[in-house]
Amino acid sequence: MSVASIKGGFALLVVLLIDQVSKALVLSHVSPHGVISVVSHLNFVCTMNRGISFGLLNTGAAWQLVLIWCTVIGLVAYLGYQFWCSSSSMLSVCVGSVLGGAFGNILDRVIHGAVVDFIDVFVTNVHFFGTTIKEWHWPAFNVADSAIVVGVFVLVILHLRSGGNAAPQRKRKA
Repeated sequence: MSVASIKGGFALLVVLLIDQVSKALVLSHVSPHGVISVVSHLNFVCTMNRGISFGLLNTGAAWQLVLIWCTVIGLVAYLGYQFWCSSSSMLSVCVGSVLGGAFGNILDRVIHGAVVDFIDVFVTNVHFFGTTIKEWHWPAFNVADSAIVVGVFVLVILHLRSGGNAAPQRKRKA
């Protein structure tokens, strides 16, 4: 096993652990539909998301669940291949973070039937083209979602910086 794989595996485990511990704390301390004000423009809430990111496809229809599971399995398999074949520590850490987030959300679906989202970021009195919006909330999210977004963002940057040649190179066997 390469140093890159070890670093990526560590990132995966750290993201998964922080994600699951934070969700357990929210489930034990925040009532459903309850709100805990953390700081200005940030609350902890307890929502169950049966859809995908940002509450899309949240109706729980059978075809939506099949679509979600097929997509997740395909992406995890592809990222697992990237993770396994990479000799780049940065690439492995990014893919490990994405996989840790994906596994955290998959674990939620298996245990709770939905993903536990709890980070509520909002703004108040937003002036938008002459209209004042009293309060606007970003859709609730969690640590796993954050790790996925940051990991994918850095992967895109790495890909762009490499001129589109950031495909993993197979590890050589000793």
